[in-house]
Amino acid sequence: MFKNLSLRTALAGLLLFGLSLSALATTPPSTGLGQAWPNTTDVSASPYFHAYVFMLGGVEYVQVNDIDGNVLGAIGTANGQFITLPIGRFSQYVATPQEPAAITSAGTPINSPATVYQDASTTITATPLSNGAVQLNAATTTTCDPVECNSHTAALNTATTTTCDPVECNSHTAALNTATTTCDPVECNSHTAALNTATTTCDPVECNSHAPLSTAITTATTTTCDPVECNSHGQ
Repeated sequence: MFKNLSLRTALAGLLLFGLSLSALATTPPSTGLGQAWPNTTDVSASPYFHAYVFMLGGVEYVQVNDIDGNVLGAIGTANGQFITLPIGRFSQYVATPQEPAAITSAGTPINSPATVYQDASTTITATPLSNGAVQLNAATTTTCDPVECNSHTAALNTATTTTCDPVECNSHTAALNTATTTCDPVECNSHTAALNTATTTCDPVECNSHAPLSTAITTATTTTCDPVECNSHGQ
């Protein structure tokens, strides 16, 4: 019984010791800032730079070195606020949301910014300049995955421009455009033709048969009897 108890105690001690080592391994060191090769993990996201993280007093410090170990610059950050540290060859080229770079016109970018460091709250990029310097830019990390953010943006753009299916929208638009026609085109044409012929009150053939009426009147006024009978009267 005592043997089993001592074994359990030893295992518990080893477990606690392992947890303490794990905590120490994941906690950034508080010393070594400014060194070319500090005794801590290189957390750079780029093969062309080195990045090291330090923690002191609740403030996170991130140092960026070039491939040869030369310190380029460093920033301190806490609760979304940033500060540029006065260390490194290009500390005057470090820009943060609260403080722009001290030098902004000495060179132009010769390459796209490369992400050197990124965690849940901080992103640091490095941009090579034409004068040989490297500009470091610190910013707050985007709070969503880039693919997801792009899909949300596309959904918002679609929602503001298309409120229905394109085919359905076109059919609605066509219906609105033909709203001025209140009847079937064939039926409307027959109505229009009826209106155009409203001035003719009878059938053309019948009207033509009525037209000789003037001749009949003329004949009636000039000839009062049969020509043969009139001639006999004249004799």
